Amino acid sequence: MIVLYAVALFGSLLAAWYLIPFALRRLSSGKLRRYCREQGIVVLSYDDGPSEQLLPQLLELLSEHKVQATFFLLGRNAEVNREAVRLLREGGHEVGSHTYDHSNAWKTWPWHSAADLAKGLKSLQSNGATTEIFRPPYGKATLLTFFDCYLRKLRLGWWTIDSQDVWKRRPVSDVLNELKTDGGGVILMHDLDRDEVQADGMSHSDYVLGLTREVIDFASRSGLKMQRMGDIYAKALD
Repeated sequence: MIVLYAVALFGSLLAAWYLIPFALRRLSSGKLRRYCREQGIVVLSYDDGPSEQLLPQLLELLSEHKVQATFFLLGRNAEVNREAVRLLREGGHEVGSHTYDHSNAWKTWPWHSAADLAKGLKSLQSNGATTEIFRPPYGKATLLTFFDCYLRKLRLGWWTIDSQDVWKRRPVSDVLNELKTDGGGVILMHDLDRDEVQADGMSHSDYVLGLTREVIDFASRSGLKMQRMGDIYAKALD
């Protein structure tokens, strides 16, 4: 009987370790979606950078349209592309953390994911970039992730529209239709260099640049405001 109770307790704790953060993420994403709709706001967000080839083109495009975005950087990439971090800061873009080595909190030991988060923050700080926002790789978080972010006064940076640009990417028209239906939102894309061309005939860079341009044009035509996550997050989630 004691063994059964122990197993049940362990199972409950294990479920809470993953399910409570999952529920909190869904709650936060819902609040974020409603706020963006009510205020008519679009946020462009890019994970995994800074890249060496895509980012300069992306920054040129954003500068051309006078749009600022939010970039969730990997510490390992920030260390080898320090100049890009400087350009992001000087361009008025928001820099967020995405860990150092992109560890999945659901597939690594808790102390490993915590160390990866800490190392990623330290890497950004060594490059002169401070941040108050963190996006967990793959969107996976545990109770430790939430507790760690609470202690560090970090907000968790979720999204509301996933372009799926690194997997089986969605047609640009599908993303725009979701943006139109939602009346705004936080769009997830990735700032990384991939040369392969997918079935749609585009490379990853072509897709991200094209989608970014189309979203900016759509927002302009629709009267939506382009903002960074930090500009809206406190109001959106409080």
